[in-house]
Amino acid sequence: MTECYGNPSSLHSKGFAAEKEMTAAREIIAERLSATAGEIYFTSGGTESDNIAILGAAHAKKRAGNKIVTTAIEHPAVLNTMAQLEKEGFEVVYVQPEADGNIPKEKFDAAVDAKTILVSVMAVNNETGCFAAAERHCGHDQEKKAPALFHTDAVQGFCKIPLQPKKLGVDLISVSGHKGACARRVVGALYVKSGVRILPHSFRRRARKICARHRGRAANLCVRRSGEAHDDGKRGAHTRKSGAGAFD
Repeated sequence: MTECYGNPSSLHSKGFAAEKEMTAAREIIAERLSATAGEIYFTSGGTESDNIAILGAAHAKKRAGNKIVTTAIEHPAVLNTMAQLEKEGFEVVYVQPEADGNIPKEKFDAAVDAKTILVSVMAVNNETGCFAAAERHCGHDQEKKAPALFHTDAVQGFCKIPLQPKKLGVDLISVSGHKGACARRVVGALYVKSGVRILPHSFRRRARKICARHRGRAANLCVRRSGEAHDDGKRGAHTRKSGAGAFD
């Protein structure tokens, strides 16, 4: 981190070295998710990954419908984004859990219809530890002939439970480096299935905020360290990974 500090977008030796590190980090997280490097995008953390996935999917699909299905026990990063979409005119259905914290499959069957454009269910609840078992809730869009994309907030499950988006039928996965990967904060990643179109969003709340594309030097340091932490952990008792990328 003290030697490879160049801007990975720059056309000089330091920039090339930084780009090489980011590419390596991207490949690490792609391997962890059984994905390709081109499907991994860096963000400033789980919250931004959720924001980009949910807002990007909803706005990209709004001509096909305006209904979104999620759960009432999602992380605030998801719930607050859903509240914003409601202000924009989207209909958001919050499926309630049972007393044990689990979400019955039949409740999702009833919630998803032909107008549903997005389903968002977290992989592991951050308060209760309940597994959402995303594979139980995937496939409703095909059954109901809905144009829905499926997103899962996997921040709490990354590197702790198997996450294979193609096997699960998930289109978008949000992860964070400082949870399961034990990497630095302010670095996360978003998996976007090849062929899936979402509209990118940038967030400019503060000057210190790293933009969604994460092409600067500060982001490179975080990304590189996250990849190193994950790669080191893979040889030890715990597996840790992260990745890199930029929206086209």
